[in-house]
Amino acid sequence: MLLSQVAVARSINAAFHYGKTYVAKVERHCVVLAFQTGKRVKTMDRKNEITRDEAQAALNSIETMESAGYRRAVPRRWFGAGIAFFIASLFALYALQDPYPYIVLPILGIAILIVSARESAGAYGRDFPATKASKLAFVLFIALMLVAFLGSIFIRRAYDVSWLPVVVGLLAGLLVFWISEGERRSYLAKAEAGQVK
Repeated sequence: MLLSQVAVARSINAAFHYGKTYVAKVERHCVVLAFQTGKRVKTMDRKNEITRDEAQAALNSIETMESAGYRRAVPRRWFGAGIAFFIASLFALYALQDPYPYIVLPILGIAILIVSARESAGAYGRDFPATKASKLAFVLFIALMLVAFLGSIFIRRAYDVSWLPVVVGLLAGLLVFWISEGERRSYLAKAEAGQVK
């Protein structure tokens, strides 16, 4: 009986972490849940003994809510397309003779897009990769983007090839969208399988 209660408490503790405070503790014959929504703290407790079926039903419900929360944290497809567009336009602006007055537009666009996606979802996942392999891939991706960006600027200035930043921008935008969509699908599949922690 107590093992089921501990499983429920652990799942509840792990399930809700999107901007709200939740506490789950197991007492001798009850599970006490306290959670904060806004300024009010609500407490639910079960003073009588929990049966194995009730504990399993609570655990299934919590896993369903946890999966829904993770799915909600995944940005929509338009987010990846918007980021790809702004990165491509940042590259392509260097095809102009004097791109510096316009450079701030894609940068502001990216910032506004990130904020609006987080606000509309009401939840978000990790911002930075968690594993060493993911961190290495992230650093290599940033390095590749910087080399492509600086290389296209150098070639544009040295050889007066004005179309090169546009082509490199399109390729960079497609790469960003492809990576974004792949990560989005992978995260959704993990959320459906309950593997996201």
